[in-house]
Amino acid sequence: YEFKNGQAKDAETALKVASDALKDYEKTAGENRAEDVKKLHQEIDDLSGQLEHQKDREGVTKKIASWWDRVAKWLKS
Repeated sequence: YEFKNGQAKDAETALKVASDALKDYEKTAGENRAEDVKKLHQEIDDLSGQLEHQKDREGVTKKIASWWDRVAKWLKS
């Protein structure tokens, strides 16, 4: 939640690490899950390059939290 605290660069770094991990997971996720994983890491990549320009900190923070929840559900199933 670095972004919520005004630390866009730290949040960008954390999102890059998450995206890279998802790219690795995509390779082993299986055919059904791989497309969802690919879409998610693309969403993360798209947003992470624009964090400094985002005005809606709360909305972005909620989006990031929703990504976390999505991945957690994948790993439980």
